[in-house]
Amino acid sequence: MSWSRPSHRARAPIGITVSARVLVAYATKMGSTGEIAETIAQVLRDGGHRSLALPAREVESLDDWDAVVLGSAVYAAHWQRDTRRFAERF
Repeated sequence: MSWSRPSHRARAPIGITVSARVLVAYATKMGSTGEIAETIAQVLRDGGHRSLALPAREVESLDDWDAVVLGSAVYAAHWQRDTRRFAERF
């Protein structure tokens, strides 16, 4: 089988499943963003990925993750402090 360079997005060959370890980190003020993060993590798990939703302030390292989804509640056009600190740290 020969491979050519994909035009814009690489895909696994048919029949091969690619599983990623995806962290869904979030900051929430009233809890809604946490619920959305949990839903995103569940959809990723349903798609065959290993995923976990964690508050951004609890994340100590990204070494165990292949990808990160970062979400935040937004108030007065600003992300929550924990999400901003996460982005600055990593």
